[in-house]
Amino acid sequence: MGPSTAYAVNFPLREGSYRHSVNQLIPAGTADRFVVSLVAAEAERGRDFYGVSLTLDCGRSKKGRATTAWESVRVLAYGPPVWESPDEIRERLSRMAGRVRELAPSGGDSVGVLFNSTVHPARTAMDDYVTVYENKLKVLVAALGECQKYAADETRMRTWLTELERATEEIEPLRHHATALRASGGHP
Repeated sequence: MGPSTAYAVNFPLREGSYRHSVNQLIPAGTADRFVVSLVAAEAERGRDFYGVSLTLDCGRSKKGRATTAWESVRVLAYGPPVWESPDEIRERLSRMAGRVRELAPSGGDSVGVLFNSTVHPARTAMDDYVTVYENKLKVLVAALGECQKYAADETRMRTWLTELERATEEIEPLRHHATALRASGGHP
């Protein structure tokens, strides 16, 4: 049976929670399907996740109001997840080191590096950047693991998780790259 109707629900993703009711009236003893599309205009494609819970109100009966609630489901906003590859991070570290060296050839204590809404001291910025990247990968792995429980296409989800695991394996080589940049004089 295909859906009889579809609803598009716009909601502000960045708020703590949002509630929306959809009224679908069907005669007793019949079945129906309908589609509810969730549209979070503020969501960043492939980087934001949100939790969705569904409650079905089956109306009143002689015994009272019949309501069924399902466990909350984690959903990926707008398509496949995105993250920087280890090669992109390696290139950013090299650019960061070069720029800091250019601005502070004799040290770097007076220079800060801004990322993730925080200024990091030049002497720790590359390691801090790798740590932020590592934490981002961990969050994505955890969120995708939750999504996988309810995925219609488990193969695609497993592919993304495998790619994330490969990127996570590159964390230590990225830390070694930062150390090598410092040792080569490419960074104070």
